[in-house]
Amino acid sequence: MPAVKFEKNKIVIEELKEFSEKITAFQNRSLDADEFKHRRLLQGVYGQRQPALFMVRVKIPGGGLDANMLEGLSRIAGEYCKPVLHITTRQDIQLYNVKIQNLAPLLDMLADFGMTTREASGATIRNIITSPFAGYLRDQIFDIRPAMEVMANFFLRHPDTQHLPRKFKLSFSDNEKDYAVSAMHDLGFIAKMQNNRPGFKVVMGGSLGSVPMAAVVYQEFIPVEDTLLHALAILRAFNKHGDRSKRSEARLKFQLEKIGQDVFNEYIGEEIQNLKNEKYVFPKMEAKFHENEDFNFENPYDPEKQKDLYNWFKHNVLPTPRKNEYMALIRVPLGDLSVEMARALNKKMSGWHTLTDGDYITLADSQNLVLKGLVVSDNAGNAGDLDTQKAEFFSGIYEYLKQYDLHGIGHRNPGDVVACLGSATCAAGITHSPGLGKELTDKFNHVWLNDERYANSLIHISGCSNSCARHHLASLGFSGRSETDFSETQHAPAYNVYFGGSYLNDGKIVLGKKASGKVLAKRVPQFIERVMQYFEKHSDGKENFEHYLANISNQEMNNLVEEFSLKNKPARVEEELEFDWGKHTAYVMEYGEGECS
Repeated sequence: MPAVKFEKNKIVIEELKEFSEKITAFQNRSLDADEFKHRRLLQGVYGQRQPALFMVRVKIPGGGLDANMLEGLSRIAGEYCKPVLHITTRQDIQLYNVKIQNLAPLLDMLADFGMTTREASGATIRNIITSPFAGYLRDQIFDIRPAMEVMANFFLRHPDTQHLPRKFKLSFSDNEKDYAVSAMHDLGFIAKMQNNRPGFKVVMGGSLGSVPMAAVVYQEFIPVEDTLLHALAILRAFNKHGDRSKRSEARLKFQLEKIGQDVFNEYIGEEIQNLKNEKYVFPKMEAKFHENEDFNFENPYDPEKQKDLYNWFKHNVLPTPRKNEYMALIRVPLGDLSVEMARALNKKMSGWHTLTDGDYITLADSQNLVLKGLVVSDNAGNAGDLDTQKAEFFSGIYEYLKQYDLHGIGHRNPGDVVACLGSATCAAGITHSPGLGKELTDKFNHVWLNDERYANSLIHISGCSNSCARHHLASLGFSGRSETDFSETQHAPAYNVYFGGSYLNDGKIVLGKKASGKVLAKRVPQFIERVMQYFEKHSDGKENFEHYLANISNQEMNNLVEEFSLKNKPARVEEELEFDWGKHTAYVMEYGEGECS
Protein backbone atom coordinates (compact mmCIF):
# COMPACT_ATOMS: atom_id res chain seq x y z
CA MET A 1 0.00 0.00 0.00
CA PRO A 2 1.37 3.45 -0.88
CA ALA A 3 2.23 5.86 1.92
CA VAL A 4 -0.47 8.44 2.65
CA LYS A 5 0.11 11.57 0.58
CA PHE A 6 -1.82 14.81 0.42
CA GLU A 7 -2.51 16.40 -2.95
CA LYS A 8 -1.17 19.89 -3.58
CA ASN A 9 -4.53 21.07 -4.87
CA LYS A 10 -5.95 24.56 -5.32
CA ILE A 11 -7.07 24.75 -1.69
CA VAL A 12 -3.60 23.87 -0.43
CA ILE A 13 -1.95 26.34 -2.82
CA GLU A 14 -4.28 29.14 -1.72
CA GLU A 15 -3.74 28.30 1.94
CA LEU A 16 0.03 28.39 1.55
CA LYS A 17 -0.20 31.68 -0.34
CA GLU A 18 -2.37 33.19 2.40
CA PHE A 19 0.07 32.02 5.08
CA SER A 20 2.98 33.49 3.14
CA GLU A 21 1.14 36.82 3.13
CA LYS A 22 0.67 36.54 6.91
CA ILE A 23 4.40 36.00 7.31
CA THR A 24 5.10 39.13 5.27
CA ALA A 25 2.55 41.10 7.26
CA PHE A 26 4.14 39.99 10.52
CA GLN A 27 7.59 40.94 9.27
CA ASN A 28 6.22 44.35 8.24
CA ARG A 29 4.61 44.69 11.69
CA SER A 30 1.12 45.06 10.21
CA LEU A 31 0.15 41.77 11.94
CA ASP A 32 0.71 41.46 15.67
CA ALA A 33 2.46 38.52 17.34
CA ASP A 34 -0.70 36.96 18.81
CA GLU A 35 -2.52 36.93 15.47
CA PHE A 36 0.52 35.49 13.74
CA LYS A 37 0.89 32.83 16.42
CA HIS A 38 -2.72 31.73 15.95
CA ARG A 39 -2.28 31.52 12.18
CA ARG A 40 1.06 29.72 12.19
CA LEU A 41 -0.13 27.12 14.70
CA LEU A 42 -2.94 26.23 12.31
CA GLN A 43 -0.14 25.48 9.86
CA GLY A 44 1.85 23.36 12.32
CA VAL A 45 4.51 26.02 12.91
CA TYR A 46 5.67 26.40 16.52
CA GLY A 47 7.82 28.98 18.21
CA GLN A 48 11.07 27.73 19.74
CA ARG A 49 12.81 28.77 22.92
CA GLN A 50 15.36 30.48 20.68
CA PRO A 51 14.14 33.89 19.44
CA ALA A 52 13.21 34.16 15.75
CA LEU A 53 13.45 30.41 15.15
CA PHE A 54 10.59 27.97 14.54
CA MET A 55 9.83 24.28 14.67
CA VAL A 56 7.74 22.78 11.87
CA ARG A 57 5.79 19.60 12.61
CA VAL A 58 5.15 17.39 9.59
CA LYS A 59 2.19 15.03 9.84
CA ILE A 60 3.00 11.51 8.62
CA PRO A 61 -0.24 9.48 8.97
CA GLY A 62 0.66 6.06 10.32
CA GLY A 63 4.32 7.04 10.07
CA GLY A 64 4.54 5.74 6.49
CA LEU A 65 7.19 7.19 4.17
CA ASP A 66 8.21 6.22 0.67
CA ALA A 67 11.57 6.95 -0.97
CA ASN A 68 10.40 10.19 -2.54
CA MET A 69 9.01 11.55 0.73
CA LEU A 70 12.20 10.69 2.62
CA GLU A 71 14.26 12.36 -0.08
CA GLY A 72 12.02 15.43 0.15
CA LEU A 73 12.45 15.65 3.91
CA SER A 74 16.22 15.26 3.51
CA ARG A 75 16.39 18.05 0.95
CA ILE A 76 14.26 20.34 3.08
CA ALA A 77 16.26 19.72 6.24
CA GLY A 78 19.51 20.16 4.34
CA GLU A 79 18.43 23.45 2.84
CA TYR A 80 16.10 25.26 5.25
CA CYS A 81 16.82 24.20 8.84
CA LYS A 82 18.86 22.07 11.21
CA PRO A 83 19.89 18.98 9.18
CA VAL A 84 18.07 16.52 11.43
CA LEU A 85 14.71 14.78 11.08
CA HIS A 86 13.42 14.38 14.62
CA ILE A 87 11.02 11.44 15.02
CA THR A 88 8.32 12.01 17.63
CA THR A 89 6.26 9.62 19.72
CA ARG A 90 3.32 10.47 17.43
CA GLN A 91 5.03 9.35 14.22
CA ASP A 92 5.55 12.96 13.14
CA ILE A 93 8.74 14.49 11.80
CA GLN A 94 9.78 17.74 13.46
CA LEU A 95 12.13 20.20 11.77
CA TYR A 96 14.00 22.70 13.93
CA ASN A 97 15.76 26.08 13.71
CA VAL A 98 13.68 27.31 10.78
CA LYS A 99 14.13 31.01 10.10
CA ILE A 100 11.02 33.00 9.32
CA GLN A 101 12.11 33.70 5.74
CA ASN A 102 12.38 29.94 5.17
CA LEU A 103 8.90 29.02 6.40
CA ALA A 104 7.01 29.62 3.16
CA PRO A 105 9.44 27.83 0.81
CA LEU A 106 9.77 24.95 3.29
CA LEU A 107 6.01 24.40 3.47
CA ASP A 108 5.71 24.74 -0.30
CA MET A 109 8.35 22.08 -0.85
CA LEU A 110 6.66 19.76 1.64
CA ALA A 111 3.46 20.05 -0.37
CA ASP A 112 5.39 19.23 -3.56
CA PHE A 113 6.37 15.94 -1.95
CA GLY A 114 2.82 15.13 -0.79
CA MET A 115 3.29 16.05 2.85
CA THR A 116 1.49 18.53 5.07
CA THR A 117 1.68 20.34 8.38
CA ARG A 118 -2.00 21.27 8.34
CA GLU A 119 -3.63 20.60 11.72
CA ALA A 120 -0.36 19.42 13.23
CA SER A 121 -1.34 21.70 16.11
CA GLY A 122 -4.39 23.49 17.42
CA ALA A 123 -7.76 22.24 18.66
CA THR A 124 -8.15 19.80 15.79
CA ILE A 125 -7.42 16.16 15.00
CA ARG A 126 -3.68 15.58 15.20
CA ASN A 127 -1.62 13.04 13.29
CA ILE A 128 -3.30 9.62 13.35
CA ILE A 129 -0.87 6.95 14.47
CA THR A 130 -0.83 3.21 13.87
CA SER A 131 1.18 0.20 14.86
CA PRO A 132 4.60 0.77 13.25
CA PHE A 133 4.33 -2.76 11.82
CA ALA A 134 0.93 -2.13 10.21
CA GLY A 135 0.30 -4.21 7.10
CA TYR A 136 3.29 -6.48 7.71
CA LEU A 137 2.57 -8.47 10.87
CA ARG A 138 1.91 -12.17 10.48
CA ASP A 139 -0.50 -12.08 13.40
CA GLN A 140 -2.41 -8.95 12.35
CA ILE A 141 -6.18 -9.27 12.31
CA PHE A 142 -6.24 -7.27 9.09
CA ASP A 143 -4.32 -4.44 7.46
CA ILE A 144 -5.46 -1.28 9.25
CA ARG A 145 -3.71 1.18 6.92
CA PRO A 146 -6.58 1.63 4.41
CA ALA A 147 -8.98 2.50 7.25
CA MET A 148 -6.44 4.91 8.76
CA GLU A 149 -5.89 6.62 5.40
CA VAL A 150 -9.62 7.13 4.84
CA MET A 151 -9.99 8.64 8.30
CA ALA A 152 -6.93 10.89 7.92
CA ASN A 153 -8.23 12.34 4.66
CA PHE A 154 -11.82 12.56 5.88
CA PHE A 155 -11.05 14.68 8.94
CA LEU A 156 -8.39 16.97 7.46
CA ARG A 157 -9.97 20.45 7.44
CA HIS A 158 -13.36 18.84 8.16
CA PRO A 159 -15.87 21.60 9.13
CA ASP A 160 -16.96 19.75 12.29
CA THR A 161 -13.44 19.49 13.69
CA GLN A 162 -11.83 22.89 13.15
CA HIS A 163 -12.65 24.43 16.52
CA LEU A 164 -12.87 21.57 18.99
CA PRO A 165 -12.68 22.32 22.72
CA ARG A 166 -9.17 20.90 22.64
CA LYS A 167 -6.81 18.76 20.55
CA PHE A 168 -7.94 15.24 19.66
CA LYS A 169 -5.71 12.21 19.07
CA LEU A 170 -6.56 8.97 17.23
CA SER A 171 -4.82 5.62 16.83
CA PHE A 172 -5.22 2.29 15.00
CA SER A 173 -3.83 -1.05 16.21
CA ASP A 174 -3.76 -4.20 14.10
CA ASN A 175 -4.31 -6.76 16.87
CA GLU A 176 -4.87 -7.06 20.61
CA LYS A 177 -1.15 -6.47 21.29
CA ASP A 178 -2.16 -2.86 20.66
CA TYR A 179 1.15 -1.50 19.41
CA ALA A 180 -0.39 1.96 18.92
CA VAL A 181 -1.27 2.20 22.64
CA SER A 182 -4.98 2.93 22.24
CA ALA A 183 -5.55 3.68 25.92
CA MET A 184 -3.58 6.93 25.78
CA HIS A 185 -5.70 8.33 22.93
CA ASP A 186 -8.91 10.32 22.74
CA LEU A 187 -10.13 7.68 20.33
CA GLY A 188 -8.42 4.34 19.72
CA PHE A 189 -9.36 1.58 17.27
CA ILE A 190 -8.19 -2.02 17.78
CA ALA A 191 -8.78 -4.48 14.92
CA LYS A 192 -11.20 -7.29 15.76
CA MET A 193 -13.23 -9.98 14.01
CA GLN A 194 -16.78 -10.86 15.03
CA ASN A 195 -18.78 -13.51 13.20
CA ASN A 196 -16.29 -13.35 10.31
CA ARG A 197 -16.88 -9.63 10.06
CA PRO A 198 -13.97 -7.14 10.40
CA GLY A 199 -14.28 -4.22 12.75
CA PHE A 200 -12.79 -2.44 15.73
CA LYS A 201 -12.93 -2.38 19.47
CA VAL A 202 -13.17 1.34 20.25
CA VAL A 203 -11.85 3.08 23.35
CA MET A 204 -12.11 6.78 24.14
CA GLY A 205 -11.02 9.48 26.57
CA GLY A 206 -7.39 8.53 27.08
CA SER A 207 -4.57 11.05 27.42
CA LEU A 208 -1.31 11.61 29.27
CA GLY A 209 -0.11 15.17 29.98
CA SER A 210 0.08 16.53 33.50
CA VAL A 211 -3.14 14.68 34.47
CA PRO A 212 -2.98 11.27 32.78
CA MET A 213 -6.04 9.07 32.37
CA ALA A 214 -6.55 5.75 30.61
CA ALA A 215 -9.23 5.41 27.95
CA VAL A 216 -12.52 3.66 28.65
CA VAL A 217 -14.25 1.18 26.34
CA TYR A 218 -16.84 2.82 24.08
CA GLN A 219 -17.88 -0.35 22.25
CA GLU A 220 -16.36 -3.80 22.08
CA PHE A 221 -17.06 -4.08 18.36
CA ILE A 222 -18.02 -1.72 15.57
CA PRO A 223 -18.02 -2.99 11.95
CA VAL A 224 -15.42 -1.34 9.72
CA GLU A 225 -18.08 0.22 7.53
CA ASP A 226 -19.65 2.01 10.53
CA THR A 227 -16.38 3.35 11.95
CA LEU A 228 -16.58 6.84 10.47
CA LEU A 229 -20.21 7.21 11.56
CA HIS A 230 -19.28 6.60 15.19
CA ALA A 231 -16.07 8.64 14.99
CA LEU A 232 -17.82 11.71 13.63
CA ALA A 233 -20.67 11.33 16.13
CA ILE A 234 -18.16 11.23 19.01
CA LEU A 235 -16.40 14.31 17.68
CA ARG A 236 -19.67 16.18 17.20
CA ALA A 237 -20.71 15.31 20.76
CA PHE A 238 -17.34 16.49 22.07
CA ASN A 239 -17.54 19.68 20.01
CA LYS A 240 -21.09 20.46 21.10
CA HIS A 241 -20.92 19.56 24.79
CA GLY A 242 -17.23 19.98 25.61
CA ASP A 243 -16.21 22.40 28.35
CA ARG A 244 -14.39 25.38 26.83
CA SER A 245 -14.30 27.40 30.06
CA LYS A 246 -10.83 26.19 31.11
CA ARG A 247 -8.34 25.13 28.45
CA SER A 248 -6.34 22.90 30.80
CA GLU A 249 -9.48 20.83 31.48
CA ALA A 250 -11.00 20.76 28.00
CA ARG A 251 -9.79 17.34 26.81
CA LEU A 252 -12.35 14.58 26.31
CA LYS A 253 -11.06 12.72 29.39
CA PHE A 254 -12.18 15.56 31.65
CA GLN A 255 -15.61 15.69 30.04
CA LEU A 256 -16.12 11.98 30.65
CA GLU A 257 -14.98 12.42 34.22
CA LYS A 258 -17.35 15.34 34.85
CA ILE A 259 -20.57 14.13 33.23
CA GLY A 260 -20.02 10.37 33.21
CA GLN A 261 -19.69 7.99 30.30
CA ASP A 262 -23.37 7.08 30.23
CA VAL A 263 -24.41 10.69 29.63
CA PHE A 264 -21.77 11.17 26.95
CA ASN A 265 -22.87 7.94 25.26
CA GLU A 266 -26.36 9.44 25.06
CA TYR A 267 -24.90 12.50 23.33
CA ILE A 268 -23.14 10.19 20.87
CA GLY A 269 -26.38 8.33 20.20
CA GLU A 270 -28.12 11.61 19.43
CA GLU A 271 -25.40 12.58 16.96
CA ILE A 272 -25.55 9.16 15.27
CA GLN A 273 -29.27 9.65 14.74
CA ASN A 274 -28.70 13.20 13.47
CA LEU A 275 -26.19 11.94 10.91
CA LYS A 276 -28.61 9.28 9.75
CA ASN A 277 -31.39 11.85 9.46
CA GLU A 278 -29.04 14.04 7.42
CA LYS A 279 -28.37 11.03 5.18
CA TYR A 280 -24.69 11.83 5.65
CA VAL A 281 -22.57 10.06 3.03
CA PHE A 282 -19.23 8.70 4.26
CA PRO A 283 -16.33 7.53 2.11
CA LYS A 284 -16.01 3.77 1.89
CA MET A 285 -13.80 2.16 4.53
CA GLU A 286 -12.59 -1.40 4.11
CA ALA A 287 -10.41 -3.98 5.81
CA LYS A 288 -7.58 -5.49 3.81
CA PHE A 289 -6.47 -9.07 4.46
CA HIS A 290 -3.12 -10.76 3.80
CA GLU A 291 -2.65 -14.52 3.90
CA ASN A 292 0.49 -15.83 5.58
CA GLU A 293 2.77 -17.75 3.23
CA ASP A 294 4.92 -20.54 4.67
CA PHE A 295 8.68 -20.12 4.79
CA ASN A 296 11.61 -20.64 7.13
CA PHE A 297 12.24 -17.42 9.05
CA GLU A 298 14.53 -18.84 11.72
CA ASN A 299 17.61 -16.95 12.89
CA PRO A 300 20.50 -17.82 10.50
CA TYR A 301 23.31 -16.85 12.91
CA ASP A 302 25.26 -18.78 15.53
CA PRO A 303 24.41 -17.41 19.02
CA GLU A 304 27.98 -17.91 20.25
CA LYS A 305 30.19 -17.23 17.23
CA GLN A 306 28.01 -14.44 15.77
CA LYS A 307 26.54 -13.04 18.96
CA ASP A 308 25.88 -9.46 17.79
CA LEU A 309 24.27 -10.55 14.52
CA TYR A 310 22.29 -13.26 16.31
CA ASN A 311 20.91 -10.80 18.87
CA TRP A 312 20.19 -8.13 16.26
CA PHE A 313 18.26 -10.58 14.05
CA LYS A 314 16.43 -12.00 17.07
CA HIS A 315 15.25 -8.65 18.39
CA ASN A 316 15.10 -6.42 15.29
CA VAL A 317 13.98 -8.61 12.37
CA LEU A 318 10.42 -9.87 11.91
CA PRO A 319 8.89 -12.01 9.15
CA THR A 320 6.00 -10.60 7.12
CA PRO A 321 3.09 -12.57 5.59
CA ARG A 322 4.88 -12.79 2.22
CA LYS A 323 7.38 -15.55 1.47
CA ASN A 324 11.00 -14.74 2.37
CA GLU A 325 10.08 -11.16 3.23
CA TYR A 326 11.06 -9.39 6.44
CA MET A 327 10.96 -6.05 8.18
CA ALA A 328 13.73 -4.67 10.36
CA LEU A 329 13.46 -2.29 13.29
CA ILE A 330 16.17 0.39 13.23
CA ARG A 331 17.14 2.04 16.50
CA VAL A 332 17.50 5.80 15.97
CA PRO A 333 19.23 7.24 19.05
CA LEU A 334 16.73 9.60 20.73
CA GLY A 335 14.82 9.87 17.46
CA ASP A 336 17.35 12.15 15.75
CA LEU A 337 17.81 10.96 12.16
CA SER A 338 20.45 13.10 10.50
CA VAL A 339 20.13 14.03 6.85
CA GLU A 340 23.24 11.93 6.22
CA MET A 341 21.56 8.91 7.85
CA ALA A 342 18.30 9.45 5.95
CA ARG A 343 20.06 9.67 2.59
CA ALA A 344 22.19 6.65 3.38
CA LEU A 345 19.06 4.60 4.13
CA ASN A 346 17.32 5.83 1.01
CA LYS A 347 20.32 4.92 -1.12
CA LYS A 348 20.54 1.38 0.20
CA MET A 349 16.83 0.64 0.52
CA SER A 350 16.49 0.57 -3.26
CA GLY A 351 18.67 -2.54 -3.22
CA TRP A 352 17.18 -4.09 -0.10
CA HIS A 353 13.45 -3.97 -0.75
CA THR A 354 10.93 -4.92 -3.43
CA LEU A 355 8.33 -2.22 -2.79
CA THR A 356 8.10 0.39 -5.53
CA ASP A 357 5.64 2.83 -4.02
CA GLY A 358 4.97 1.40 -0.55
CA ASP A 359 5.52 2.93 2.88
CA TYR A 360 8.83 1.11 2.96
CA ILE A 361 10.06 3.12 5.93
CA THR A 362 7.73 3.63 8.88
CA LEU A 363 8.30 5.98 11.79
CA ALA A 364 7.73 4.18 15.09
CA ASP A 365 6.23 5.83 18.16
CA SER A 366 9.34 4.67 20.03
CA GLN A 367 11.24 7.27 17.92
CA ASN A 368 12.69 4.53 15.73
CA LEU A 369 12.25 3.30 12.15
CA VAL A 370 10.90 0.12 10.60
CA LEU A 371 12.27 -0.92 7.19
CA LYS A 372 9.73 -3.00 5.27
CA GLY A 373 9.72 -5.24 2.23
CA LEU A 374 13.16 -6.77 2.80
CA VAL A 375 13.19 -9.86 0.57
CA VAL A 376 15.74 -12.66 0.56
CA SER A 377 16.08 -14.21 -2.90
CA ASP A 378 14.35 -17.58 -3.24
CA ASN A 379 16.35 -18.66 -6.29
CA ALA A 380 18.54 -20.93 -4.18
CA GLY A 381 18.72 -24.60 -5.05
CA ASN A 382 17.96 -25.78 -1.51
CA ALA A 383 17.01 -24.54 1.94
CA GLY A 384 20.62 -24.48 3.08
CA ASP A 385 21.55 -22.12 0.27
CA LEU A 386 18.65 -19.87 1.18
CA ASP A 387 19.81 -19.74 4.80
CA THR A 388 23.25 -18.71 3.59
CA GLN A 389 21.75 -15.99 1.40
CA LYS A 390 19.64 -14.79 4.31
CA ALA A 391 22.67 -14.57 6.58
CA GLU A 392 24.67 -12.69 3.95
CA PHE A 393 21.76 -10.37 3.15
CA PHE A 394 21.14 -9.30 6.75
CA SER A 395 24.85 -9.18 7.57
CA GLY A 396 25.18 -6.59 4.82
CA ILE A 397 22.29 -4.56 6.24
CA TYR A 398 23.67 -4.74 9.78
CA GLU A 399 27.19 -3.70 8.79
CA TYR A 400 25.84 -0.80 6.76
CA LEU A 401 23.64 0.40 9.63
CA LYS A 402 26.60 0.11 11.98
CA GLN A 403 28.44 2.80 10.00
CA TYR A 404 25.71 5.27 10.99
CA ASP A 405 25.12 4.11 14.58
CA LEU A 406 21.74 2.65 13.59
CA HIS A 407 22.53 -0.93 14.64
CA GLY A 408 21.17 -0.83 18.20
CA ILE A 409 19.59 -4.08 19.33
CA GLY A 410 15.85 -4.22 20.01
CA HIS A 411 13.50 -1.47 21.09
CA ARG A 412 11.39 -0.71 24.13
CA ASN A 413 14.20 -1.78 26.45
CA PRO A 414 16.48 0.13 28.86
CA GLY A 415 18.91 0.98 26.06
CA ASP A 416 16.22 2.43 23.82
CA VAL A 417 15.63 5.59 25.83
CA VAL A 418 12.76 7.82 24.71
CA ALA A 419 13.22 11.56 25.28
CA CYS A 420 11.66 14.79 24.12
CA LEU A 421 13.92 17.74 23.28
CA GLY A 422 13.07 19.59 26.49
CA SER A 423 14.87 22.87 27.06
CA ALA A 424 16.95 22.34 23.90
CA THR A 425 14.13 23.92 21.89
CA CYS A 426 10.84 24.03 23.81
CA ALA A 427 9.87 27.09 25.82
CA ALA A 428 8.13 24.83 28.36
CA GLY A 429 11.22 22.66 28.77
CA ILE A 430 12.76 22.80 32.24
CA THR A 431 15.59 20.32 31.74
CA HIS A 432 17.80 19.26 28.85
CA SER A 433 16.26 15.82 28.45
CA PRO A 434 18.28 14.82 25.33
CA GLY A 435 21.52 15.19 27.30
CA LEU A 436 20.29 12.84 30.01
CA GLY A 437 18.83 10.56 27.34
CA LYS A 438 22.22 10.14 25.69
CA GLU A 439 23.93 9.42 29.00
CA LEU A 440 21.37 6.75 29.92
CA THR A 441 21.43 5.21 26.44
CA ASP A 442 25.20 4.79 26.64
CA LYS A 443 25.07 3.47 30.20
CA PHE A 444 22.22 0.96 29.93
CA ASN A 445 22.40 -0.04 26.27
CA HIS A 446 23.24 -3.69 26.93
CA VAL A 447 22.09 -4.28 30.50
CA TRP A 448 18.95 -6.06 29.32
CA LEU A 449 20.92 -8.38 27.03
CA ASN A 450 23.08 -9.47 29.94
CA ASP A 451 20.06 -10.05 32.19
CA GLU A 452 16.73 -10.78 30.50
CA ARG A 453 14.81 -9.69 33.60
CA TYR A 454 15.33 -6.13 32.32
CA ALA A 455 14.28 -6.90 28.73
CA ASN A 456 10.93 -5.08 28.64
CA SER A 457 11.79 -2.22 30.98
CA LEU A 458 11.38 1.31 29.63
CA ILE A 459 13.16 4.56 30.45
CA HIS A 460 11.37 7.70 29.24
CA ILE A 461 12.38 11.32 29.86
CA SER A 462 10.25 14.43 29.45
CA GLY A 463 11.72 17.88 29.94
CA CYS A 464 8.56 19.08 31.73
CA SER A 465 5.29 17.63 33.04
CA ASN A 466 3.56 17.42 29.64
CA SER A 467 4.60 13.79 29.00
CA CYS A 468 5.64 14.30 25.37
CA ALA A 469 8.05 11.41 25.99
CA ARG A 470 5.32 9.36 27.72
CA HIS A 471 7.10 9.20 31.07
CA HIS A 472 3.86 7.96 32.67
CA LEU A 473 4.12 4.70 30.70
CA ALA A 474 7.71 3.85 31.57
CA SER A 475 9.11 1.43 34.10
CA LEU A 476 11.13 4.45 35.21
CA GLY A 477 9.90 7.78 33.90
CA PHE A 478 11.34 11.21 34.51
CA SER A 479 9.81 14.68 34.11
CA GLY A 480 11.94 17.79 34.32
CA ARG A 481 11.91 20.01 37.40
CA SER A 482 14.14 22.63 38.96
CA GLU A 483 15.80 22.30 42.37
CA THR A 484 15.38 25.84 43.67
CA ASP A 485 17.02 25.17 47.04
CA PHE A 486 20.42 24.28 45.55
CA SER A 487 21.96 27.55 46.78
CA GLU A 488 20.97 31.14 47.35
CA THR A 489 22.13 32.14 43.88
CA GLN A 490 21.95 28.94 41.84
CA HIS A 491 19.26 26.44 40.83
CA ALA A 492 19.99 22.87 39.75
CA PRO A 493 18.24 20.65 37.17
CA ALA A 494 16.26 17.78 38.66
CA TYR A 495 13.54 15.26 37.83
CA ASN A 496 10.33 13.93 39.27
CA VAL A 497 10.32 10.13 39.20
CA TYR A 498 7.49 7.91 37.98
CA PHE A 499 7.62 4.15 38.38
CA GLY A 500 5.69 1.06 37.36
CA GLY A 501 4.09 2.37 34.17
CA SER A 502 3.67 0.01 31.22
CA TYR A 503 1.91 -0.75 27.95
CA LEU A 504 -0.66 -3.54 28.10
CA ASN A 505 -2.78 -5.33 25.52
CA ASP A 506 -6.20 -4.57 24.10
CA GLY A 507 -6.67 -0.91 25.03
CA LYS A 508 -5.15 -0.95 28.51
CA ILE A 509 -2.19 0.78 30.12
CA VAL A 510 -0.71 1.08 33.60
CA LEU A 511 0.05 4.65 34.62
CA GLY A 512 3.23 5.09 36.60
CA LYS A 513 3.06 6.27 40.20
CA LYS A 514 4.82 9.46 41.16
CA ALA A 515 7.46 9.28 43.89
CA SER A 516 7.81 12.12 46.35
CA GLY A 517 10.89 14.27 46.14
CA LYS A 518 13.20 14.96 43.20
CA VAL A 519 16.35 13.32 41.88
CA LEU A 520 19.05 15.76 40.85
CA ALA A 521 19.67 15.47 37.11
CA LYS A 522 23.35 14.58 37.40
CA ARG A 523 22.44 11.78 39.83
CA VAL A 524 19.78 10.08 37.67
CA PRO A 525 22.19 7.43 36.28
CA GLN A 526 23.32 6.58 39.83
CA PHE A 527 19.70 6.50 40.95
CA ILE A 528 18.76 3.98 38.24
CA GLU A 529 21.74 1.82 39.17
CA ARG A 530 20.63 1.96 42.80
CA VAL A 531 17.09 0.91 41.90
CA MET A 532 18.52 -2.02 39.93
CA GLN A 533 20.66 -3.05 42.90
CA TYR A 534 17.63 -2.84 45.17
CA PHE A 535 15.65 -4.99 42.75
CA GLU A 536 18.40 -7.62 42.57
CA LYS A 537 18.65 -7.73 46.36
CA HIS A 538 14.94 -7.88 47.16
CA SER A 539 13.31 -9.69 44.22
CA ASP A 540 12.84 -13.45 44.18
CA GLY A 541 15.29 -13.90 41.30
CA LYS A 542 12.55 -14.85 38.83
CA GLU A 543 10.50 -11.65 38.72
CA ASN A 544 11.32 -9.17 35.96
CA PHE A 545 12.25 -5.55 36.63
CA GLU A 546 9.13 -4.12 35.01
CA HIS A 547 6.81 -6.20 37.18
CA TYR A 548 8.83 -5.48 40.33
CA LEU A 549 8.56 -1.72 39.81
CA ALA A 550 4.82 -2.04 39.29
CA ASN A 551 4.56 -3.58 42.77
CA ILE A 552 7.24 -1.84 44.81
CA SER A 553 5.75 0.25 47.62
CA ASN A 554 5.59 4.02 47.40
CA GLN A 555 7.64 4.33 50.58
CA GLU A 556 10.43 2.13 49.23
CA MET A 557 10.68 4.20 46.07
CA ASN A 558 10.45 7.46 48.01
CA ASN A 559 13.41 6.34 50.11
CA LEU A 560 15.44 5.51 47.01
CA VAL A 561 14.63 8.90 45.48
CA GLU A 562 15.65 10.69 48.67
CA GLU A 563 19.13 9.11 48.49
CA PHE A 564 19.78 11.08 45.30
CA SER A 565 18.01 14.31 46.19
CA LEU A 566 19.65 17.45 47.49
CA LYS A 567 18.10 16.85 50.91
CA ASN A 568 19.92 13.66 51.83
CA LYS A 569 23.32 14.05 50.21
CA PRO A 570 25.43 17.22 50.33
CA ALA A 571 26.52 18.54 46.96
CA ARG A 572 30.06 17.65 45.95
CA VAL A 573 32.02 19.94 43.64
CA GLU A 574 33.05 17.11 41.32
CA GLU A 575 29.42 16.18 40.60
CA GLU A 576 28.78 19.55 38.92
CA LEU A 577 25.15 19.36 40.03
CA GLU A 578 24.50 22.88 38.80
CA PHE A 579 25.15 21.73 35.20
CA ASP A 580 22.58 19.86 33.14
CA TRP A 581 23.60 16.87 31.03
CA GLY A 582 25.11 18.00 27.73
CA LYS A 583 25.53 21.59 28.91
CA HIS A 584 28.74 23.51 29.61
CA THR A 585 27.24 26.50 31.38
CA ALA A 586 25.52 26.55 34.76
CA TYR A 587 21.83 25.74 34.79
CA VAL A 588 19.35 28.59 34.49
CA MET A 589 15.69 27.96 35.21
CA GLU A 590 13.80 29.39 32.22
CA TYR A 591 10.22 28.22 31.98
CA GLY A 592 7.91 29.72 29.41
CA GLU A 593 4.58 28.87 27.82
CA GLY A 594 5.05 25.96 25.50
CA GLU A 595 3.06 25.73 22.28
CA CYS A 596 3.23 21.96 21.86
CA SER A 597 0.18 21.16 23.98
